[in-house]
Amino acid sequence: MQVELGEIINLSLFIAMLFGMSGFFSGSEAAIFSLSQNTIKKLEESGYRSGRYISYLLNDPEKLLITIIFANLFVNTLLSSMATILAIEIGGYFKISGEICVTAGTLVTTYFLMLLGEITPINVALVFSEGFSRMAAYPVYVLTLFFTKIIPVIPIIKYLNKLAMPYFGIEAQPATTEQEIKSAINIGEREGMIEPHEKLMIHSIFEFGDTITKEVMTPRIDMICVRSDCTIENMFRVFKDSAYSRLPVYENTLDNIIGVIHAKDLLSYMKDPLANKTSSIKPILRQAYFVPETKNIDSLLRELQQKKVQLAIVVDEYGGTEGLITMEDIIEEIVGEILDEYDEDEKLFEKIDISTFKVDPKITVSEFNSLMNSNIPEELFDTLGGLLYDLIGHVPHAGEEALFENLKFKIIQVEGKRIKKVLIKKLAETKPPDENQAGGAEELKV
Repeated sequence: MQVELGEIINLSLFIAMLFGMSGFFSGSEAAIFSLSQNTIKKLEESGYRSGRYISYLLNDPEKLLITIIFANLFVNTLLSSMATILAIEIGGYFKISGEICVTAGTLVTTYFLMLLGEITPINVALVFSEGFSRMAAYPVYVLTLFFTKIIPVIPIIKYLNKLAMPYFGIEAQPATTEQEIKSAINIGEREGMIEPHEKLMIHSIFEFGDTITKEVMTPRIDMICVRSDCTIENMFRVFKDSAYSRLPVYENTLDNIIGVIHAKDLLSYMKDPLANKTSSIKPILRQAYFVPETKNIDSLLRELQQKKVQLAIVVDEYGGTEGLITMEDIIEEIVGEILDEYDEDEKLFEKIDISTFKVDPKITVSEFNSLMNSNIPEELFDTLGGLLYDLIGHVPHAGEEALFENLKFKIIQVEGKRIKKVLIKKLAETKPPDENQAGGAEELKV
């Protein structure tokens, strides 16, 4: 049989297309599964259709994985078959032994499949994960529907996988994942079925178990404490000025907390005109409850409830006083700030215009990232103030500026060594027009 050169060229082009498809599927898997939660949320709220597709795909990671792996295996199998046919045709055209051509073709195909179908696209996808994911979202979404509705590959593989898992000692995963619930809540908010404050409360419940005491406590620098030699008479004024009902009492240094004094324990002295109001407060102190800074607040809440304690002293790994935490602090992690008649309505985050914000650096990095769609590493900094000290490198002065990604910070108020207020300008990100957005970036100045 005479082999035409045109047939070899057409087959080569088809194989090149299959190499591209193999690389696309490998890169899609790496890119989509490497997206951080903050990036997924940003894409979801960006208004891009690709963001909605990515959110849909990640709602069922098993379905997504089956789609990509099955498609990639199909393409690679077809590619290997076509490469074998091409090798035989090349052998016939150049009068070379078929065995030699097939062996050489197998080696060449394996090499380029590893290079162009796996290693290179995966590395590219990991570097440009967001862009690659957005590009791949719609085709993978269509494939997922095809393998579910037209050819029921996914339901069959899921069923077989469920049957096989017990033999490997693997328990079936819950039918509904945390990510699915969060996505459903986000959709409910967009549709007007759930109020924004309800959404925040539900998200807070999910994060509650991962929050440690150090993230919630009042830091040492903000603690109001009383010296052990304070008299009953002076204690009346301290409670009146502080507006607190419980205060820690220390001896010599804040690292030596010896107890907690309750305002209600002074009532008997107020009622009795003959009581010695110049006596020490030591006899009426209650035992202080100490907790490590790394303790999860969900278990701490249960402990405080069981022991009927409202206030705990937080200590570091060396036993020094790190701060204090109250029952109210923990509950506020779920329901938000609780203000009573003595609390000032202090805003941690204030929006001035569409791109300008006034922020108290005490705000946690987690909350700041959520509000600003930023990517400040939560494992490195507890509060925004920690980031600012790291960026500036010294105790800052009012007027100093710092830049992190597309956020420009300007210190506007400093008291002592502490940053009190910072002005933040969200700069426009320069990127090419895409899908639903177009236009130039506006130059902004702090």
